[in-house]
Amino acid sequence: MEIGLGCWQFGPSFGFWDSQNGIDSKRTIRAALRSSISHLDTAQGYGNGLSEQIIGSAISSEARENIFLATKIMPCESASLAVEKSISRLKCQYLDLVYLHYPDSRFDIRRNLQELEKLMDNGIIRSIGLSNFDPEQIGILSRLFPISWVERPVSLLWTRGLDDEIQLCRSLNIRISGYSPLGLGLLLGKKPMPNDARSNMFCFKSCSNPAFKDLVDLIASFGDPKEVCYSWARSKNPDVLLLGARNTNQLEQDVKAVFKLNLSSVQIAALDLAASKLDATVDAAASNPFLHSV
Repeated sequence: MEIGLGCWQFGPSFGFWDSQNGIDSKRTIRAALRSSISHLDTAQGYGNGLSEQIIGSAISSEARENIFLATKIMPCESASLAVEKSISRLKCQYLDLVYLHYPDSRFDIRRNLQELEKLMDNGIIRSIGLSNFDPEQIGILSRLFPISWVERPVSLLWTRGLDDEIQLCRSLNIRISGYSPLGLGLLLGKKPMPNDARSNMFCFKSCSNPAFKDLVDLIASFGDPKEVCYSWARSKNPDVLLLGARNTNQLEQDVKAVFKLNLSSVQIAALDLAASKLDATVDAAASNPFLHSV
């Protein structure tokens, strides 16, 4: 399993990560590269391109061949133009991976994927992925297009469809990038401030909060919460696990914690059960922790 750096926090958006400092962001990216973390995962939606711009600035003096750049675009009128914008902000000649960020019924996803396939044929991007798509969508689209990556939460905060999706991806030889192993930090037991958008997450709603508290308590009972969450995420065997550090101190702590603890099979099963009870409190139609549906 490879460690990657998730970069949403470097582009504050939608009320998440509003206090992020741009200098800390660049230092964290450079520290990640020095720590042999070469997989950088961003998106156009992170700060309306700010995360991409910060990454482009932070890596401008680095050898491009030593960095794996993954970004995400929303379904849109022109995937080619969207990719062009990302390349400009990231100050690079090509992208290693471009995901469609979310399914969106307002646009022709197949047309977007056709455009991405053409960009891949021309060497502008190296691979195509789907982010936050459900197993049925992945199965259909992977039969039509060269989908080689899937990104989804590998997190106790949101386990819906996880095992089925992993099994499907393995059968299709699709690599899995797992985000939010710490559940946006919420699984560590510290409640966000009221002005923090995380305080509006589903886990704090009256119907879900008791199950969420039980999950957080169980995590803490097994050891350091960070180490427990990372060990559980590793047990799902993603190809890449994305860390969400906001500064160099967090990055150092995360890197140390990822492989420090090995949970027993009994502990993993108990966490699976607690997470499934949390999942059962959420509308059956919801497909991701942000309850996004278009």
